[in-house]
Parts: sequence; C-alpha cells; structure tokens
Amino acid sequence: MKFISSFGWKGDFENETSKNTTIPSEFNDVYTSYNEIQKICGYDLEQYKGKTVTLYSVPITNYDSSDEVFASILVYEDKIIGGDINSTALDGFMHSFNKQQ
Repeated sequence: MKFISSFGWKGDFENETSKNTTIPSEFNDVYTSYNEIQKICGYDLEQYKGKTVTLYSVPITNYDSSDEVFASILVYEDKIIGGDINSTALDGFMHSFNKQQ
C-alpha cells in the first residue's frame, strides 16, 4: 500500500487483517485524545461519528522496536480517514503515521 510507504513504513501485507468498527457517536476522553493523534496528519474523525468504518491492521517490518508494531488504518467509503502506528506490548505506544509521539 503506497499510503504506508509514503511515511517510510514497510508493511507485511500478506498478514494484513481487517474488521468493521464503529466510530463512537460521542467521544470520551480516550477517543478525544485519539482524535488529536489523527489531527497531526490532517485527519479529523469528528465528521465520522456514528459511522461504520473498516479498520485495517498491517504489521510494520521496519520499526526499530522489539515489540510487534502495526499500522492501523481507518477507511470509510474507500477513503482513508485516519489511523496510527502502534505496538501491542502492555506498555506499548501509539503515534501518528509521521512518528510524532
């Protein structure tokens, strides 16, 4: 996917997964903070409140970490509307596609 590589990430697309998820109609503190991550890359999930979107999860192979790292990409009607880079570790991290933490 050219989108991920445009930020310098290499994805393992053979192990990509996807699922439908719904953007909450009302944002709690966690989702408000998550939306701030989106705004770093020019996205804003406010207009997608209550919408069902597809969440793609792609393993990242060139992240300098011993943890498993994924790109999570939110897509609505074939348009990327947001996402993040995250690790699955208990004390993991999450940041924008730009790696601004």
